[in-house]
Amino acid sequence: MRCSRYAGSRAHLTPTDAKRALFVVLARGDVCSANAYVAADLTDLRLAFRNDDEAFASAVQATAQEIARALASPDSWGRGLEHDLAGWRRSAFPPYDGSEADLRLIFRAHGCHGVDVLSFGLLFHPDTSSIYHLAKARL
Repeated sequence: MRCSRYAGSRAHLTPTDAKRALFVVLARGDVCSANAYVAADLTDLRLAFRNDDEAFASAVQATAQEIARALASPDSWGRGLEHDLAGWRRSAFPPYDGSEADLRLIFRAHGCHGVDVLSFGLLFHPDTSSIYHLAKARL
């Protein structure tokens, strides 16, 4: 998979390369996502890391890798969500090595080995709402 090329290294990773790696994962036949949601989530990540291209690129790359991990075990990766998001799972992961796991991926298994991606990004948005509120609004 193309996204493993940059694993563990922020050096020389550009936003364009990271987005390309994300789009490669999202274009797989076993991954379903809404283009408008992906664009909005990328915009939110760009805003969160607006002063640091390497951190933004690393967060996007980490998201691509996390989707690949979810694909490997879609029914058991992460934690199950409750209430309005019952049936969906979430995983927490860091934007780059050595940082806190403040990124989230909200997904669910579909088919035999696929995933639906509902949302990804920082746990809290600049307006202090959580990614879970956003995900609930998308349902």
